[in-house]
Amino acid sequence: MVTPSFPEAPGRATGGVSTATAGLVEGLLKVDPDAEIHVLHAGIAVPASTPWSDFSEDGRARVRRLRLDGPLSRLAIGRLINQPIHEIARELRPDVVHVQANANLFGPSRLPTVFTVHGIPGKDAAFRGRFGAARTALASVRDTRPLRHYRHLIAIAGHVVQELEQHVRGRWHFVPNAIHEDFYGVNADPGAAPPVVVQIGSLGRRKNPLATVEAVGILARRGVDVQLRLAGPRIDADYAQELDQAVARYGIGDRVHFLGSLDRDAVFEELRGARIVALPSFQETAPMVIAEAAAAGVACVVAPAGGAAEMFLDQVSGRLCDPRSPESIADALQGPLEDAELARTWGARMRAGAHRYHPTAVAEATARLYASIV
Repeated sequence: MVTPSFPEAPGRATGGVSTATAGLVEGLLKVDPDAEIHVLHAGIAVPASTPWSDFSEDGRARVRRLRLDGPLSRLAIGRLINQPIHEIARELRPDVVHVQANANLFGPSRLPTVFTVHGIPGKDAAFRGRFGAARTALASVRDTRPLRHYRHLIAIAGHVVQELEQHVRGRWHFVPNAIHEDFYGVNADPGAAPPVVVQIGSLGRRKNPLATVEAVGILARRGVDVQLRLAGPRIDADYAQELDQAVARYGIGDRVHFLGSLDRDAVFEELRGARIVALPSFQETAPMVIAEAAAAGVACVVAPAGGAAEMFLDQVSGRLCDPRSPESIADALQGPLEDAELARTWGARMRAGAHRYHPTAVAEATARLYASIV
């Protein structure tokens, strides 16, 4: 397994790629008692290179951190970047190489290889600070070219195929991301919860928490009883100031709570206490938080960004909203906030479809794919 993001230890994943990859590794260990997994966590963001260490208690999953240094690392130019990874692969002689998220990490090889697309190249880059247009153009060229080297690709949402089909020569396989199995034990009851909206994710422009804050301000002016709990780090100082200014402008300091980064157990508690989960993002692929909320039994109000709209049925198990319109978000939230039974019904329908994200189901589908390409 070659990935640009992986947790330091089980249960400490941060971000979608890290969470999904760790969930897949843990699931594969359970469904295949003979599996031996070597995780190579490689990239420019890796703190330092390390020797192999055990990730699982039985030693069947090991992880090694490989920092990719050098002036060309950020450009991820072909073999200049993935040569050390290929050398490690030749030493290990694996049955399958599974590359996650960054197609540049592993070039053409005789080894059976599969690549999981976790995001649309270039689209996330548009929200990373200044020079968004330039970043988008560079990322689109850099990250789509290597896709043609892969004979097998995993799409975590149909949106991925729609966006990237023209860049791909190989065969698509549909396998969703795995979430941690403990989310299925949360057993939330939104109908019994107070009128609380929870948004989980980094507090930056892409996730659009400012619109959620403004929506809560609109609801407060309508006389709707509502509390907003924002779980995630403040990753942009200027944007954080905009959030604080919006809270002050609407006079909702007693309704909006900034929780910072939360561990998994704290996220469980937030879901148990939520009437609804909000995610009015401008850009997503297949958000982990929607799958996690579904497993817990909590419905979502979501912007139709990327594959997010594929994960539930509008006005059947949640609501879609316009991320550019706080009024639209407020309208979507108001129904379940004022109607506890509606929130309970939506949550139950979300839970009924959440089995596809269980790590066992995802691992079984992935293992069948490995067997077919070997």
